[in-house]
Amino acid sequence: MVETLFLVLTINFLAMLSPGPDFFVVSRNAILYARKPALLTGLGVSTGVIIHVSYCVVGLGFVLQNNTMLYSVIQYAGAAYLIYLGARTFMSKPYSHGPSQNENSLLGGQAFRQGLLTNLLNPKFSLFLISLFAQLIEPNTPLFFRIVFGSALVLENLIYWSALVMALQHRTVRQWLGKSQVSISRVFGIILILIAIRLVFY
Repeated sequence: MVETLFLVLTINFLAMLSPGPDFFVVSRNAILYARKPALLTGLGVSTGVIIHVSYCVVGLGFVLQNNTMLYSVIQYAGAAYLIYLGARTFMSKPYSHGPSQNENSLLGGQAFRQGLLTNLLNPKFSLFLISLFAQLIEPNTPLFFRIVFGSALVLENLIYWSALVMALQHRTVRQWLGKSQVSISRVFGIILILIAIRLVFY
């Protein structure tokens, strides 16, 4: 069990290191806003992981895996949401007195929803978790151990996104990024839109 758990966490960690929708949304909010909304974005992503893990643990992942219509609906909804976030990021105005002055423009609930919806509306992440559980966790594995694996994945996500926010909001990094905030907003906006296109066509 310990070896399987270590393998699951390692694969999940490597997947998180690969930049995707979750990474760019959390990074965007960590760069543009204060610590609270940025951390709540990561919490929203982790809450999405809880939902994905829950249906994998109880063996309902095959519903999404085998339902082309449901997959397509989630896929297009996710792409539309990323395009919306990308456009807003691209057109966002720079803050004049530091990101803390920007905090009111992204409330905690909004930040949480952005993280949650970005994760939930990414069907490729769903399929990643389904494949991970199918290949590394035996069908006869007791429910208790499945819950342990799932809980460990959620905890790993929460720690990772919190650490990413803290790193991007380090004073030195923040000062360096602050000099190019307009360019960074444009770049992140374009990246989110490109990810949306990739989500649909690849």
